Amino acid sequence: MRSSQRSVATALVGVALLAGITAMLAHHRHDFAQAVGTVPLVSLLAAIVLHVVTVVARTEAWVVSVRAAGAGTERRALFQIGSVGFAANVISSSIGAALRIWALRRKDGANVPSAPALVAAEVPVLAIQLILTGFMAFSLSGPLGAPWWTAPAILCVAIAVLLVLMRAGRRFSGLAALRNSRARWRMAAMVVVVAACETARNLVLLRAVGLPANGFDAMALLVGAGVVGILPIGPGSTAGAAMLIFGTAGVGPAAAAGLLLTATGFAADLAYAGWGLADMFWRACPKRARRAPQVVDLGAALGFVAAAAVLVT
Repeated sequence: MRSSQRSVATALVGVALLAGITAMLAHHRHDFAQAVGTVPLVSLLAAIVLHVVTVVARTEAWVVSVRAAGAGTERRALFQIGSVGFAANVISSSIGAALRIWALRRKDGANVPSAPALVAAEVPVLAIQLILTGFMAFSLSGPLGAPWWTAPAILCVAIAVLLVLMRAGRRFSGLAALRNSRARWRMAAMVVVVAACETARNLVLLRAVGLPANGFDAMALLVGAGVVGILPIGPGSTAGAAMLIFGTAGVGPAAAAGLLLTATGFAADLAYAGWGLADMFWRACPKRARRAPQVVDLGAALGFVAAAAVLVT
């Protein structure tokens, strides 16, 4: 099949899946509206704050990997680029990665490794995430009735992949972070922070819409959203996973939880990207940067509050 035909087929699958989710949601619109209406403001704010911590931790893990690969770019600049790139992950993780690599090469091309090395630098974090997913996959046994061996199988595959990548890191500079024990532990710590914050965020909103969820259910939603995210449905992956896992307890509340998770995540991503762009613009002028380097950080905080206000209203 030609690449153009594959692209069309992928787009059609994505449209069909989104249409199915929309149709199901329309059929249960009253339950959906009632569930959304019961969510307190503090739950929405907590979800936004937790996601801000998540994207900052993801950026730190990426920074560790690209610096180990040979990037000599200033950490502040890497966080600026990462803020915009991880916001683009809402559309697609591949688009977010491409944007980060393009922006880094454009900003500091002479001081960063080649594009293939930067592409490879995305892999160490994903490998560590896969190992953590293996540990968390046991949570799928309850909501989805997955076999008991699912989690051990994923974990064994993840460990095997990590060992192969560590060996390959001797030849490929993009995988250098896996050869450095300090870099590995820093990335692992950030991945754990991401998983903890996203699990807590899931739990907060699942309970806020009235679903009798526990920590394992919230963990299952995190794993399920990652699996469904492989499908070409973009921002609809979390909503689709929530309806798949919790639909039997109520399609309306499940869809409400998925939509609110997506919306609060989007608000946090916009606030973080707003900080990155504003900081990039401000520090482009050395005179402004020396005069008031904290102003942009204050502006980012105000942008965060504004995004939260727009969301809840």
